Amino acid sequence: MACTVCSEERVYTVCTGCGQPVCEPCVRMELVGSGCGCVWPAYYCLRCVSDPFINPNASLRDPGRDRRDWETRTAKGRTKR
Repeated sequence: MACTVCSEERVYTVCTGCGQPVCEPCVRMELVGSGCGCVWPAYYCLRCVSDPFINPNASLRDPGRDRRDWETRTAKGRTKR
């Protein structure tokens, strides 16, 4: 199995948003909470992390940084999505 962002063979986890395998440099961790006070980690690929329909914290992120990260990582490999 390979990372869907950069095609690196070593996968760290799967994206919480789309379920695609992602390597450690391409994953972004967010803390997601619910109304009961529970907080848990959610791991997103570089595409899902800035999508407000997938990541509830997307509006709090720097869109320029996320786009630069995406362009940098996909330049090393070819995205499969």
